[in-house]
Amino acid sequence: MKLLTYIKQHFRRLSMRRKLFLSYMLPVLFCCIVVIIVASITLQKRSEKNLRETLDQYNTQADNLLTSYLQSMQYITRQILNNSELSRICSDPDFARPGDDLSSIREYLQINPIFQLIELQNGNYRIGMYVPDSVLYSINNYYFYPLSEITGRGDYASLSEVLSSGSSVYCILQDKSTSDPKSTQDYLAQITSFNINSGDGTARSFPVKTEISVAALQKALTNARLTEGSLVYLIDDRGSLIASSDPDSLSALLSDNFHVNNTFADWSTIRSCGTDYYVYRHRLSSNNWWIVSLIPRAEYGRQVYSLSLLLLFFFAIVMMIAAITSSLLARYYTNRISVLNSAINEVKGGNLSVQVSRLTPPLPSGDEMDTLYQNFDYMIQRMCDLMKEEYRLGKSISHAEMRALQAQINPHFLYNTLDLINWGAMDYGADKVARLSRDLGQFYRLSLNHGNSSIRIADEIRHVQSYVSIENVHYEDAIDLRIDVPDEIRQYACLNITLQPFVENAIVHGMAEHPEITSCDITIRAVLRDGDIIFTVTDDGPGIDPDMAAKITDDSMPGSGKGFGVANICFRIRLCYGSEYGVRYITEGHEDGGCEVEIRIKALSLTALQKELGEQ
Repeated sequence: MKLLTYIKQHFRRLSMRRKLFLSYMLPVLFCCIVVIIVASITLQKRSEKNLRETLDQYNTQADNLLTSYLQSMQYITRQILNNSELSRICSDPDFARPGDDLSSIREYLQINPIFQLIELQNGNYRIGMYVPDSVLYSINNYYFYPLSEITGRGDYASLSEVLSSGSSVYCILQDKSTSDPKSTQDYLAQITSFNINSGDGTARSFPVKTEISVAALQKALTNARLTEGSLVYLIDDRGSLIASSDPDSLSALLSDNFHVNNTFADWSTIRSCGTDYYVYRHRLSSNNWWIVSLIPRAEYGRQVYSLSLLLLFFFAIVMMIAAITSSLLARYYTNRISVLNSAINEVKGGNLSVQVSRLTPPLPSGDEMDTLYQNFDYMIQRMCDLMKEEYRLGKSISHAEMRALQAQINPHFLYNTLDLINWGAMDYGADKVARLSRDLGQFYRLSLNHGNSSIRIADEIRHVQSYVSIENVHYEDAIDLRIDVPDEIRQYACLNITLQPFVENAIVHGMAEHPEITSCDITIRAVLRDGDIIFTVTDDGPGIDPDMAAKITDDSMPGSGKGFGVANICFRIRLCYGSEYGVRYITEGHEDGGCEVEIRIKALSLTALQKELGEQ
């Protein structure tokens, strides 16, 4: 746990480039190590399986060849034993008995052609018969051999027991037909008793042999070697050595207390003469003989080692490519992050004109970094726009505060003067003048609203009614104002001077500009819908041009010279309630005249609106 904690802490302190590099490299390294381990184990098992299969194929080929040799020897032996002429000659009571030389020569001349013919038919094999040493031709050592060569062997007792049972025995014999010891050869001989019933009623037996050169067996075993340095030897059912692929190497092993036998477990390991060997056995298909292979572990390991080096080479190539790729990717992404970080530092230093697109070449990749760049540039641009808008708003507020201050200076004098006019008119019975001065006082009192921007909707309607009452004095009651606002809506609040400008526009742009218009009908309606209040002001005047209507209700901030016009109302509503609220002219259905405007505000009480505007 301490090591894991240390690794985590050390990893956190690394730079982003190194973190990305390690994030790319470590999974690749882990996967490669797992693949190498699995591949090595699989390769070792596969190599061992292939080695056994190949070794088994080699041993099978050697088995077929050795079995062919043994079967041929058995066939030749049967030819000898079943030869009727040879049986007739050997059944003579005087055959192979001490006598005159002339009789011995006659026997030799009779049998020799028989052996010559059989050997001629089987050129790779030698045959012969063992006769008593007292017989003249026993020293021939070609087709006839002295019986003492058999009886004088140390294993004669066991050989005699097998021969007496009618079976054949195999043994290694040396060729003594030459006097040169260097030219002697070893032969594998099959010895069988040739049993004869003599004419005098006695039974006699003569050992006959069929033999093949051990060199031929050695060649078959040499071809069964799997690798350089392997040793293959053949042993019989008694555990006696028959032949080997390399007699000198086998002699060296035997001198190191190595025992030739077939008791080794397959694919076990033995050590002799400082070398470790794998042991593999194969039983001949014709008898209980065994082919034993000794494969040096170093030779087998060398093959696996070569394949392992190849795997390591590919591993190194993959890791080098992964390292280069990881480094390039880490550098690519950290450079893009560095560009963004530099831009942020520029902004912290007060430079709001910085743009990421100017700090990096225009190579769009479509990834998240491009989105971050675009959002950063948009954020900076938006910040600049908001600062400019805030500056313009500050200037407008300053102008508004100045106008409000000027308005607050005059009202007291104006209100007092209008009250004097009202009371004086009533004293003299001038009711019309009194009503006009009363409406004018109420109009200005509601307009100024003690400097507040919030007002109850009921008072806003009274403000409109006062204005229309004053205008009717001028236009001789030609203006008809209808109010359709439920009492429940009148309890809510709105911004001061929200409805009056639209009524004023209907009068000013109607009868005032068009003398032919002699009357003006204006209707104000209001409904409550989904938490919003929607006012509708309609008139029967000449209407408004759609382009002009769109220009008036544009989002741009109105200039200070427009007073409390429609554009100012639009701006104030959006500033107070949000961009989804405001003013909308409805021009559809009014192509022949008339104007309809819709004002949407949020349904708020006077207290809630004052809190929203910070007037509490």
